[in-house]
Amino acid sequence: MKNTTKNTYLKSIIINALIFLILALFIDKMSMGIVLLVLILPIIVNSILIKKEYKLTNEVNNHHYLLPITSFIIYIIFGLIVKSNGKWDAFRLGSGREVGETSIEIANSPIDLSQLIFTLIMYVTISYLITKIITSKSENDKNKKEE
Repeated sequence: MKNTTKNTYLKSIIINALIFLILALFIDKMSMGIVLLVLILPIIVNSILIKKEYKLTNEVNNHHYLLPITSFIIYIIFGLIVKSNGKWDAFRLGSGREVGETSIEIANSPIDLSQLIFTLIMYVTISYLITKIITSKSENDKNKKEE
């Protein structure tokens, strides 16, 4: 693994850990929309880091696909923390909504199997697609310059 890739992973781990730490501290005071936005931030952070590294090295690094896995592991740690300190229950009770016949229910735990599967699929799929878009767009730009 190259130094550039190691730096990308280190940055990803630090930034994602900070995102989830902030979320863990304030989740009981946040609206559901803000929480959803914060859960998407690791994908955005990883995409930016991948794009920066790709611009520096001009090559697709197979290790990029591990970034969503590290985000997912940090999410699990976040889930264990907020479930054990009671903040998830406060968020869940304060965020459930019922409008007419439609209701929005929050899972009993951020580490319920359904939540974990959803989060893993979301992180891996979206990160994979964004990586493909970034690298294919750059390849198309290179081909246009060569013509």
